[in-house]
Amino acid sequence: MSRKIKEDVIIFSGHGNESGFFLSNGDCLDGICGDGLNEIHPKNHSKYIIFSSCLIGKASKTSDQLKDYFQAKRLFSYQHLMADRYCFLYESILLSSIEKALYKKDNFTESDFEAFKENTMFMKNMNESHVKKHPMLMF
Repeated sequence: MSRKIKEDVIIFSGHGNESGFFLSNGDCLDGICGDGLNEIHPKNHSKYIIFSSCLIGKASKTSDQLKDYFQAKRLFSYQHLMADRYCFLYESILLSSIEKALYKKDNFTESDFEAFKENTMFMKNMNESHVKKHPMLMF
């Protein structure tokens, strides 16, 4: 994160839970970071961050801390256990929705996210049966 990333969206793909996102070395990225994770290039602020991992959204405090840590415009995370194949489906539609919103008005709003959820609600029980809420949250 110490180098500028040109894209508007940064995706972290891996394992997570209510405590945060787990790096391959076992460290947990939780928004209260230290040890080499402190330096985020200023040009990486105000990006859209997607955590393509389970359960981070279930703990709104953790998601809010991660959003603040990255100084993200929006942060997206899942509130359920998710199979990779369904994350890929949700995220490809989300990325298209973000791109469309940015092309039109330079921001992805709450109403854009509500439209995304409405358009993908039919998939909520594909990953896990008896799910009542959309698996993805926006912070």
